[in-house]
Amino acid sequence: MKPQGLEDNPRPVSEHMRELRRRLTVAALALLSSGLVALFFSDDILRWLMYPLARALPAGSHFIALGPMEAWLAQMKVALVAGIFVSSPIIFYQAWAFMAPALKKGGKRKVALVSLASASLFIAGATACYTLLMPYAFDYFVSSARESSVAMMPGIGSYLGFILTALVAFGLVFQIPLITGLLAAWDIVPVERLCRIRKYVIVAAFIVAAIATPPDAISQIAVAIPLIALYEISILSVKIFKRDRRAQCLQGPPPQQPADGQ
Repeated sequence: MKPQGLEDNPRPVSEHMRELRRRLTVAALALLSSGLVALFFSDDILRWLMYPLARALPAGSHFIALGPMEAWLAQMKVALVAGIFVSSPIIFYQAWAFMAPALKKGGKRKVALVSLASASLFIAGATACYTLLMPYAFDYFVSSARESSVAMMPGIGSYLGFILTALVAFGLVFQIPLITGLLAAWDIVPVERLCRIRKYVIVAAFIVAAIATPPDAISQIAVAIPLIALYEISILSVKIFKRDRRAQCLQGPPPQQPADGQ
């Protein structure tokens, strides 16, 4: 059975490639302009990103640059990632608008709403990583170094690579409810299957938390619970959507109004 909403008359590949090139160009221009604006605030953003580790370091500790260009490259990395977050509504809109004709026919309003939800979840995931995960993680790393009599002098390049990757990764992980909900809404993944694999998702969430966090229960729970909550929210949203759509089907078409004079 063909999943509901798939395109019946696919367009030629050349037309898809032209549209893909156009949407990639728009997304790249949005990222470039946002990154250039963020470059003017890169020092402030850099201090904000350094704070989770700086607060855990002993007094008098400093970040260091291990090469002549590392400090400059740090500013470029910060501007690039800040540009990704600032331009995320446009980037997600271009991505969803490109995929929408092949998955589900709908107007620009629906694509805009899905894109806004994607950008909001992306920023929410990065915020949760910065506020919930990073303080526990860096407290553990610094205390471990202190117990081993190791003086920690973090290189700014390696530190930014770690924290920026974590922020983007959590932003993408927070897309789970939206993607899962859309797959179930398009009848590609039945909601019953989502419920059946719930126990495996819970185990997987704690495995991911154990790998991504220090080996203490508080950090692992702080990461695992949001992942599980995201999955439960996705199941709930699909059930609500299915119920509303089923109710609309049961209501049937609106009654025809009699013509004037009849």
